[in-house]
Amino acid sequence: MASYIESPQEIQPKEGLRQAFELFNQMSEQLTDSYSKLESQVHVLSGELAEVSAARMKELKEKERLADRLHSLLQLLPGGVVVLDGNGRVQESNRAAHAMLNHQGLQGQLWRDVISHYFRPREDDGHEVSLINGRRLSIQTSGLENEPGQIVLMTDQTETRDLQAKLARHQRLMAMGKMVASLAHQVRTPLSGAMLYSQHLASDDLDSQTRVKFSKKLGRQLKNIEAQVRDMLIFARGSAPLNKRLYQDDLIQLICEAKNILHKQYQAEIDISSEHSQCQIQCHQESLIGAIQNLISNGIEAAEEYVGHAKIHVHISQRKNYLMIAICDNGPGLNTDMKEKITEPFYTTKSNGTGLGLPVVNAVVRAHYGKLNFFNQKDGGACFVMSLPISQKAVNKEVGNESL
Repeated sequence: MASYIESPQEIQPKEGLRQAFELFNQMSEQLTDSYSKLESQVHVLSGELAEVSAARMKELKEKERLADRLHSLLQLLPGGVVVLDGNGRVQESNRAAHAMLNHQGLQGQLWRDVISHYFRPREDDGHEVSLINGRRLSIQTSGLENEPGQIVLMTDQTETRDLQAKLARHQRLMAMGKMVASLAHQVRTPLSGAMLYSQHLASDDLDSQTRVKFSKKLGRQLKNIEAQVRDMLIFARGSAPLNKRLYQDDLIQLICEAKNILHKQYQAEIDISSEHSQCQIQCHQESLIGAIQNLISNGIEAAEEYVGHAKIHVHISQRKNYLMIAICDNGPGLNTDMKEKITEPFYTTKSNGTGLGLPVVNAVVRAHYGKLNFFNQKDGGACFVMSLPISQKAVNKEVGNESL
C-alpha cells in the first residue's frame, strides 16, 4: 500500500491556520484579562460614585436644613428685610417687612412701585422716612455679593423716637427746676439796668447826646433780656422741625453770612475751609446757624480775653455718614472742670454769661440727631465739633433708583 506524503504546498496553509488559532487564543486571553480588569475598575468606580453621591446627598440635605433655618431666622428678624433682583423686583421679604408695609404680596413687585405706594415722606421726617400709615423707618441698603441685586433693611424707629422725645422732655423738666431757681437772677441784672436807663430817659434835664447814650444802653439791656429768653425757650423746647435740606455749599454760604455779622461785633480773624462734598443735611436752619454762631462767639470771647486777638478756624468735612463742623480757637482751652460741666445749664465762667449758650448748642445738635464733641488742641485753644448725620430722607433716589 502506497503511503501518502504531504507536499510543501499543503503544509504551509495548515501552519498558517495553526498560527492564526494561537494568535486568536492569545488575543482572547488578553481580552478576557482586560475585561476582568475593566470590570474590577467599574466596580471600584461604582463604589466611589456611590460614596460621592451619598456625601453629596448628605451635603444637599445639610444645605436644605441650613436654608430652612436661615429662612426661619429671616422671618423672625425684627427688622424688615427685602431682597431685590438685578431688575429691582422683590424676590423675597420677611414678616416684619409685611407688617411694616401692611401688605403680604410683595414678591414680584418693582421696588419703586412699593415706594410710591407705601412711603409718604414728610417735612419733619429728619433722618427717617414716613410710611403712609404714619410710622417712621430708617432704610439701609447693601448690594448682593455674588449676583446682581440688593438687600433692603428697614428698621422701625417710631417707638424709639417717641421714647427719646419723652426722655429728653423728662430731662428738660428736671433742668427746669434749676432754670426757675436762677431765672430771677439771670433776668434781674439786665432788667434792673433797663429800668434804670428808662428812668434817666424820663428826665427832662437830659441833653440829646446823653439821651442817645442812655437809649443805646437801654437797647443793649433789652437785647440781653431777649437773648436770654430766646435761649431759655430753645433749651426748654429741646426740639425743632427739621424742615430744611441743605447742601454743604449752602451751609458754607450761611456760615459766611454769619461771619460777616460777627465781624461787625468783634475784631477777629475768622477763617472758613471745607472739603468738597455734595452731601446734604436735614436741619432747622435758624437754630443750626444760631448754634454755629454761638460757638464762634464763645471762641472769640475766650481768645480775646486770653491773648487779646482772636483767631477762629471753621472747617467743614464729611466723615462716613456725618457732616463734621469743627470750630477751633486760639484761646486758653478747656480745663477739667469745664469739660465736665460745660454743657450743664447755667454753668458759666463769664461774669455776664447766662450759662445757657453751650447747653442750647448741645440741645440743637441733639435735635438734629447729632453729637457735640470738644477737646483741646495740641498747639493751644479749644475745638468744638458738631457731627450731623447726612440726610437719608431721599429713599426714592437712594434705594429706588439704584434698584431700577
